[in-house]
Amino acid sequence: MNRRLMVAGAVCGAVVGASLAPVGGGSGASSLLAGGGDELLHAAGYAAVASSVAWAARVRTAAGLAVVVAAAALLGGAVELLQFAVPTRHPSAVDAAVNCAGAVVGAVGRAAWLRLRGGRAGPRPGA
Repeated sequence: MNRRLMVAGAVCGAVVGASLAPVGGGSGASSLLAGGGDELLHAAGYAAVASSVAWAARVRTAAGLAVVVAAAALLGGAVELLQFAVPTRHPSAVDAAVNCAGAVVGAVGRAAWLRLRGGRAGPRPGA
């Protein structure tokens, strides 16, 4: 199997696994951050999902990055819905929105990296 796909799969699996693992007694991700806000973890996780998938798929265009963001956002929304089935988890529209924002940040980061490296991740010149 392609090493890039294995890395992206591992990142996606880690994010989904962490999002769906039962938590107990206040030991969940929310208790790790002051004020119980786990939004930073959501954003970082989905930024990692988007950037690793874009890297694995060798995406080099803005349109390709938009597809990656949409896929990561759908994954984040699906994970939030699946949390209904986990007794100690609570789905949240705010978390789903932060997942999407994180995916955008990951895609923008990937585009910036490509630009620095001489690749293309934006509109074609003259288009």
